[in-house]
Amino acid sequence: MKNKTVVDIGGNIADSAIYFALWGANKIVCIEPLPKNCELARKNVQFNNFSHKISALMASCSKNSGEINIDPSYSNGAFSTLKEFKVGIKVPYLLCKIS
Repeated sequence: MKNKTVVDIGGNIADSAIYFALWGANKIVCIEPLPKNCELARKNVQFNNFSHKISALMASCSKNSGEINIDPSYSNGAFSTLKEFKVGIKVPYLLCKIS
């Protein structure tokens, strides 16, 4: 990953993103949909002095465009499937195509 750009989907608290930066990645985009995790990711990146290499985005990957409502207090543990809430913070979908 030396001198590469890395996209960390489901970045959680940016622990993997920091690992990629330590091993020489030039740029890391950390995509995390859960508000609490994304805030911790941003703090973790700043604390570890990687703000120049790592961007933490509050977003979700999907084959659809639009957004999803996420309860800010929701925690999904180790699962990567998001649940739609009737009310909450609107988090945008990033279109992710795998071919």
